[in-house]
Amino acid sequence: MKRIIPRGVGIISLCAIFMLDTACRKPADDAQVQKPAAEEGQVQPTVKEDPPVQAAPKNVQNLQADAFDIRKIPQAGDGDLLVLKEMPNLRKIVLDKAPITDEGMLVVGQLTAVNYLALCETQVTDKGLGLLRNLSGLEVLRLDKLRITDAGLEHVKAFPKLKHLSLWRTAITDAGLVHLKNLSFLEHLSLDETLVSDEGIKQLYGLPRLKYLSKWRTKVSDAGVKAFKAKMPQVKVNPG
Repeated sequence: MKRIIPRGVGIISLCAIFMLDTACRKPADDAQVQKPAAEEGQVQPTVKEDPPVQAAPKNVQNLQADAFDIRKIPQAGDGDLLVLKEMPNLRKIVLDKAPITDEGMLVVGQLTAVNYLALCETQVTDKGLGLLRNLSGLEVLRLDKLRITDAGLEHVKAFPKLKHLSLWRTAITDAGLVHLKNLSFLEHLSLDETLVSDEGIKQLYGLPRLKYLSKWRTKVSDAGVKAFKAKMPQVKVNPG
């Protein structure tokens, strides 16, 4: 609309009218305001999205079961372990030969009622064993063919009620067996195809409940077995 300026209005007054007219105009609608384009080479901030929620495997139909065997679930991985949190009666977990990593142990380590755990031929390492430290009621632990070392075996001290421990074809040496000295409930120990020798099994002399020792394809000699039996006559030593 054309504004009529009265006669006699000076330059200063005219400027004031112009400024007032500009200020009173309605600002452009937000939808019509365009954001300036990013300058070339400028990195735009990204919005971090929440990770997708993993659905429970369809194969797990009974959430009240006391055992979970991942071998019954084709192509299962770390994400499939989330269903274990929904199984209040769970006591036994078998993860053998599945592509389970240390990440999966973040879930398993929270299941403090579990007393049986098998991790044979998985991708769990020393770090993953450390994530299981809250499983103080563990009685059976099978770690066959894992990439664990003497350093990782130190985490086994967190399982004082352990009765059965299998370390077949791991990288355990004599130095690692010192971490088993306080496992007073240990009954069965498998050291098959490890680097353990006569000196290493001397670390087992003080285990009061040990009944069975398997040393197939180790560096333990006949003389070492004889010396061991002299100290631990109640233990059956598997020849090899």
